[in-house]
Amino acid sequence: ARYNFNERLCFRMGITSGQVEADDARSKNIYEKARNLSFRSKVTDASDLLEFNFLPYIHGSRDYFFTPYLFGGFGVFSFNPEALYNGTWVELRPLGTEGQFKGEEYYTVQTALAYGGGIKVDLGKSWSFNAELSARNTRTDYLDDVGGFYANPAVIAANKGAVAGALTDRRTELNTARSSLEPAEAGTFRGAPRWNDGYVFVGLSFSYVRYRSTCPVIAP
Repeated sequence: ARYNFNERLCFRMGITSGQVEADDARSKNIYEKARNLSFRSKVTDASDLLEFNFLPYIHGSRDYFFTPYLFGGFGVFSFNPEALYNGTWVELRPLGTEGQFKGEEYYTVQTALAYGGGIKVDLGKSWSFNAELSARNTRTDYLDDVGGFYANPAVIAANKGAVAGALTDRRTELNTARSSLEPAEAGTFRGAPRWNDGYVFVGLSFSYVRYRSTCPVIAP
């Protein structure tokens, strides 16, 4: 939904839902392939944005009927990473795969910086078309449940169960020389803790324009 202040500036709100996923087995990086982690997560995103048109844009005008635009603002999103283990999708957050114990789990509702750009074109009196790229810089590194360092699988298994211990370090599932069939040493890198996660939407949309009619002021 958009509210146009003028032909250059508008305020918009939106809700978007999608899924992010990744699998080290498909990576071309030999170290990621040996790490053997994977996940999927449904992401639901709500955002408040200010949008700036590069060109004057007046819906219904024959002269100002299209424009590229940029936008920026803030978003709130929810996520819940899962991994496929023995044919079953398992929620990862409750397992504390990097050593998070009760009360230390990461939050699955987070904020993000939202920004992007696109182009809008009139299609007639009441409809317009938008194509845009929308990115999010988040404040979490656990969108994929991989944020920092390996924990000791035996400690995780003792506190959270055998499945939690198994999903802490999945390198031993690979029968390769690189995995060595040995668990990773606790405290070694499991992810990239220096950077938070992010995601991008690519969107095509149609908008219906509602006009607000007011009676003209007639001087006495």
